[in-house]
Amino acid sequence: MKTLPLHCTVSVGRTFRPYDSKNPAFSQIELDEAEPIKGLIPQELEGKPLPDDIVRRVIDFVADAKLAA
Repeated sequence: MKTLPLHCTVSVGRTFRPYDSKNPAFSQIELDEAEPIKGLIPQELEGKPLPDDIVRRVIDFVADAKLAA
């Protein structure tokens, strides 16, 4: 086999937890198959790859999240 296409997605998160809509900053957020997050990822991008400007906002959102004590 000369080629083998592999489908993969990119996600970002502070943990390896699957996406949790109640606590998105502490779960993985898919960058290639977006879940809407109010004020962060618009509904019209659901299930689509995020554009670079939204990716930057998602990374900042995750990085700026405060861990619960």
